[in-house]
Amino acid sequence: LRVCNAYPLATPLDVSRGATESLTGDTPMPYKSCRDFRAPLKVGDKLEFRLGEESGGTFSVSDLPDNDAVLLLVVHRHDTLS
Repeated sequence: LRVCNAYPLATPLDVSRGATESLTGDTPMPYKSCRDFRAPLKVGDKLEFRLGEESGGTFSVSDLPDNDAVLLLVVHRHDTLS
């Protein structure tokens, strides 16, 4: 799993699997950074993205490839109103 923070805020990005398993731990991701996570994903997993107290969105795993692959997620703002 590779996550990139393209959300243009000074607040760093926290990534968690579900509500309790923090992937970023004590070091959230600053803007314009990417990080690889050794977090094997399963169908049904939900990755949650937070910028401070605000939600940056959720990604739900609905299917996985049969071979070993890296999933790249780029978290960004949809438009200037979001």
